[in-house]
Amino acid sequence: MSLEELARIRHEEMKPFDIDETADTRSRKRIDFCEAVVQEGSTVAMRLVEDEQWSPASAYGDEDK
Repeated sequence: MSLEELARIRHEEMKPFDIDETADTRSRKRIDFCEAVVQEGSTVAMRLVEDEQWSPASAYGDEDK
């Protein structure tokens, strides 16, 4: 499967059902994907907060400033 084919399939899964401003038209797959991204981001953020060797400055190479 090419990258273009994979992108087309993913686009079809994520697109709204219908363009109707009065209803939530997001697909369940899109909602689940977004929730999974938020959960993973929270997990990564907590690991960084708990890591005594990490700081926001070190992430950008600014620890000496």
